[in-house]
Amino acid sequence: MQRRRVLAGVGSGCVGLLAGCLGAGEGKYARRIAVNGTPNGSGGIDTAGDPPTSQGLRLLDHEFYRSGSGGVRGRAANRGDVDLDFIAAYARFFDRSGTDIGHASDSESNFEVGQTWKFDAQALETAPSKVAQYQLVLIDQRSSEVDPFAGTT
Repeated sequence: MQRRRVLAGVGSGCVGLLAGCLGAGEGKYARRIAVNGTPNGSGGIDTAGDPPTSQGLRLLDHEFYRSGSGGVRGRAANRGDVDLDFIAAYARFFDRSGTDIGHASDSESNFEVGQTWKFDAQALETAPSKVAQYQLVLIDQRSSEVDPFAGTT
């Protein structure tokens, strides 16, 4: 009887640990920030309030620019307590009617604690003059692993 209790306890513990390991990160981000903006300058961060933060990842500022290929540039900081192997900025562009007209991204590896990253997600395949709104998502997972825009509006 004791042997069954021990086996049942060990089996339950292993299932719990395995479920926790498999579920972590599946469709979820450890760090994720999503913001919306417009090319006329309303995409910046309100300096009177706290910048958007997710577990130490902090979006310091962002803006849409029309010069050259156009795109979204800004700064993010790692104010957490762990180095990040990978960080990415994904931008999605919309026209006046709200139609998705393009995407852009920039990424950095080895984003250490205390470091500030200047990102530039260039709109290489989107005419900057047609962009009326954009959405910016910062995540610490590669885009091949998950959809960075899942659950955003």
